Amino acid sequence: MSDILKTAQGWVKSLSAKLPNVASSKAPMRVIFGVLFVFVLLVFLFVAGWLQDWAVNGKADLKVMISFIQSFSNQSMILFITFLAKGFIDADHDGTPDILENKNEVEKGANKNV
Repeated sequence: MSDILKTAQGWVKSLSAKLPNVASSKAPMRVIFGVLFVFVLLVFLFVAGWLQDWAVNGKADLKVMISFIQSFSNQSMILFITFLAKGFIDADHDGTPDILENKNEVEKGANKNV
C-alpha cells in the first residue's frame, strides 16, 4: 500500500510543479484555479459518498455510478474540461491565460477599425 501512496505523491508533486503559481497570478487565473478546485472537490465528495453508501448498504449503487460516468462523457463536460485545460496555458507568464489574452486583442483590434 505504501508503494501506491508514494506513486500518488510523486504524481501530485510533478503536477503541482507544472501548474502556474496561484499567488503571483492575476484574477482570471485565480478564477480558473478556484473553479478547478471546486470541481475536484465535488468529484471527490461524490465518490467518497458513493463509497460510504456502498460500505453502509453492503452493495454498490451501480445506477448512480453509471449516471456519474455518463455525465463526464457529455458534450458540455468535455467543453468545460477543455476550457479549464486551455485556461492553464500562460506562455508569457503574465498571470492572464492566453485564451483570454487573444480575445482581448481581437476586441482591441475591432475597436481600432471603428
